[in-house]
Amino acid sequence: MGIFKKKKEKEDHHDDAPKENPIKPTRKATDPAMPDAPILDALFKGLLDEMSLPENEIAMMLSKPAEYKWKLVRSHQKTQKNAGNSAPRKVQNTPQFYVEALKLAPNEKLLQSMRLAMGNSPTNWLKQFLELGGLKLLIEFMNQHEKKTEKSKMDELIITYSLRCLILISGIKLGMEAIIEGKFVKDIALTLDTPFKGIRLRALELLSLICSSSDAAHEMVLDSMSHYRNVKREEMRFQHLVQVLKGDKVEISVLLDTMTFINTIINKAADIEDRLALRAEFNALGIGEIISRLEEISDSSQLETQLQIFLEEANIDEEDVKDAYKNAGLDVNDPVAMTKGLIRIINGGPESENLNSILRSLLQLVLKRDSEEQLCLKSFLVIEKFTRGICLQKDSAGFDSDTKITLNSLLNSQENTAKVVTLTSQLEEMEKLKEQNRILLKELENRKSGNSSSGGKEGDSSGSGQGNGSGEGGNGGGDGTGTGTGNGTGGGGEGNSPRGNNIGSPYYSSSGFAPPTPPAPPTAPPAPPPPGYRGSMEDEDVSKIPKKKMRLVNWTKIPKMKLEGTIWKELEDSPSEHLEDLDFEDLENAFSLPEPGQAEEEQKKPESGIVTVVDSKKAQNLGIILSKMKTTDQQLKNAILSVDEDVLDSTAIKQLANFAPTTEELDSINSFVRREEKNEEKSKATLGKVEKLFLTIQDIPRLKERLQCMSIKQHATMKILEMKEEIVVLEEAVHDLLACSNASGVIQIVLRIGNFVNGGTFRGAASAFKLDALPKLADLRSARIPGMTLLSYLYNFIDTKHPELKKFTTEISSCSKASKLSLPTLRSDLTVTKEELAFMEREVEMAKQGEKIQGDRFLEVFEPFSRTMRSDLEEVLKMFEETMKRYESLVARYGEEKGTLPEDFFGIWVSFIRSFEKAGIDMARERERSEREARIAAAKEKNLQEKKALRNEQKEEVDEDNDHSEEETSDAMERLREGLRVNRSNNAVKWSPIPNRLIAAT
Repeated sequence: MGIFKKKKEKEDHHDDAPKENPIKPTRKATDPAMPDAPILDALFKGLLDEMSLPENEIAMMLSKPAEYKWKLVRSHQKTQKNAGNSAPRKVQNTPQFYVEALKLAPNEKLLQSMRLAMGNSPTNWLKQFLELGGLKLLIEFMNQHEKKTEKSKMDELIITYSLRCLILISGIKLGMEAIIEGKFVKDIALTLDTPFKGIRLRALELLSLICSSSDAAHEMVLDSMSHYRNVKREEMRFQHLVQVLKGDKVEISVLLDTMTFINTIINKAADIEDRLALRAEFNALGIGEIISRLEEISDSSQLETQLQIFLEEANIDEEDVKDAYKNAGLDVNDPVAMTKGLIRIINGGPESENLNSILRSLLQLVLKRDSEEQLCLKSFLVIEKFTRGICLQKDSAGFDSDTKITLNSLLNSQENTAKVVTLTSQLEEMEKLKEQNRILLKELENRKSGNSSSGGKEGDSSGSGQGNGSGEGGNGGGDGTGTGTGNGTGGGGEGNSPRGNNIGSPYYSSSGFAPPTPPAPPTAPPAPPPPGYRGSMEDEDVSKIPKKKMRLVNWTKIPKMKLEGTIWKELEDSPSEHLEDLDFEDLENAFSLPEPGQAEEEQKKPESGIVTVVDSKKAQNLGIILSKMKTTDQQLKNAILSVDEDVLDSTAIKQLANFAPTTEELDSINSFVRREEKNEEKSKATLGKVEKLFLTIQDIPRLKERLQCMSIKQHATMKILEMKEEIVVLEEAVHDLLACSNASGVIQIVLRIGNFVNGGTFRGAASAFKLDALPKLADLRSARIPGMTLLSYLYNFIDTKHPELKKFTTEISSCSKASKLSLPTLRSDLTVTKEELAFMEREVEMAKQGEKIQGDRFLEVFEPFSRTMRSDLEEVLKMFEETMKRYESLVARYGEEKGTLPEDFFGIWVSFIRSFEKAGIDMARERERSEREARIAAAKEKNLQEKKALRNEQKEEVDEDNDHSEEETSDAMERLREGLRVNRSNNAVKWSPIPNRLIAAT
């Protein structure tokens, strides 16, 4: 077929058919003896297939005796020989013959003959062999000998010939697909466990060809390596491959094919993360040291090429990773930038608490470095190893065995904890949504009730209702009930609505009474009552109406007109005597709401005798804060009065300000204290911890406002410094860009190139262009030169003709920081800071006018601080105004729209700089690859000479039974050895270290 390279003398040797029969040596006698039954059946079956007989006749012929079969075979052979054809070879070289022989009596000579038939036959021969199931039979025969614990010389030859036949089969697309679809790759991989060089070379070659054929085949090869590890009980995957490279007396051919296979495994992976993971596995096995040693002792240019490919591809992937992080706004070489980026990406998620805990633990380790240096270093090494192992937890990648076992157990142990944290986070989100829905539903109900009846509100005193329709009595008084209807101005009723004390009339007075409205003239009958309307109480027994406000039953009333034919109508017509036993007074006491001024929470007296007035959630949050502070109530009061920031940190102050006591809570607490003082019982109830704190600090003047001032004081200074730093960053970027003449020179060249490219169109003859066109230069690709863009052309022109212009990337590097600023946020921070300063100054003035209490240092602290804060803020405001004037002049200089935000303006330059530098890196890599290919082409002749010398040397050492063909190889494998890059999938997505949904966070 021309697929394999053979020496001419070998071909002549194998074509000498009369002297070498692969099944049984022929004799020179005129009438040869009848062969054994299996061989005879195979010959006879091939003859019948060649005659194209029907299946029923074939079955009948196969049942004939052996003498009859042999007679027909010999007759057919003589007939074909007389016609000038070589009948024996035609019968024996058919796919049917070899498939039958594999079923009946396979041996090493059959495999040798079959390999020669495959190599000298057209592609259609292999297709027929596959259709007849020959591949499966070949694999099964090979597996029988591979599974033997102690292999003989015959076993090694059978495995070798089987692999050679498989290499020939993989040379056609249909054959490669059959190997992959039949899942025979695992069987092939197991043949690597051998000291026999011929088997190892053929197995490595076949696996390399399979791995490079497709992405699915690549995944299957990786699975076969994992399967090999499990079957052979290796500690780590790929261990047997690296172990071969570590040998001292390993032949160059084995080293070459092993490195070729390793590079194919790694570089065929489409995703950069998979390549990094696979390369990490080999690095964990020590391949880096092995490559360094091989570079010193290797005298083979092909092996040097494979070693160089491993190192170069690793460097390229590392550079791509750095570029990806850089494009995402993360500098992987700056720990501070990475930490800030990490915090921005997490963005308050459920992992934020764990991140804080990790950072605190690392800080504690570092603080112990002086006393326990080795502990700190070893701990950091372990942490690095485990974090890398976690990142590599994939089906196709791992770390090392010990780490992976421990790591898996740790990860599995945290599975429930992670689920709890996730579910808790989701529950909190659902609670927020539930609260929002409750508010919306309440508002909707209020609007509905307002539309149906504005005079149907309840009240706790007598009065009159006014509305636009029918509804319940408005603001009634007394113990009765009230209803009212109206047609726009009138309507009302007298009595007390039993549903609460809401004020529903615009005429409600401060005393609870209002002058009655004169009755309206008779009008048309009122409209039907709206849904949920309680209706008139006339039909109800007034004595059965509660006198107190009750907790209501949540049900939906069925209108009376729909009661016909229901059980409710029957119950209405015949009241049950069971209802007479109801004790309504007891029911009212059990489910009535407390009287005004007597909070429900105050009535709760647990068995412990502790009374809580404050809302439970508020009390819980305050309790957590107090438990962390570990101070008494009096100490906390003194700290607030003296503005002691050692006791009160920013978190405590902020929380105390948010949960400061309200007037209602203080009134309830003082009412309870007065009542308990009059209580003559021996066992008196006591206040809770939070209530006692409120009782202690209630006499601090303007407590909540004081705490807010303390919170402002703690963050205002830092906030002003941060705003000042941001303004300085903006000023530096404006100054650098205004002073950079090289940047002007670059856009001048862009303008000239663009006018030429757009010449003769409406876009041509431009005097200027918007800067947002700069990053788009990389999108304009050459239609003639593959890989070239207008940006790469620009870089090449500047690099060769005006290299000094490349300095603009460093001269305006300050644009990178300026592009991350948010002008709206900066303005908002300035406005908020001015408002906080005004708030503090008002509190200082009010403190001057108020009464002084002992230990109060509010004026002493905040009066000078407010003056200093005003001075600093005015300085920052002045800087901001001057910088914005210079920025606006810069924007106008480049012809951009007035009002363009700095993050947009400088972001264009940052994007252009990154694309420009990336074009330079790509061109440098392309030059390196071209030089390497030139070196490979120059050493091609030398490689051929080395191969010839190596083959001649091995020819003398190889046993005669090995057919002198161990160096026989396919063209595809030869290209892989010479450094041809494997084709990766075009479907691979460009790698980014940050998911798309989190890009905005950076």
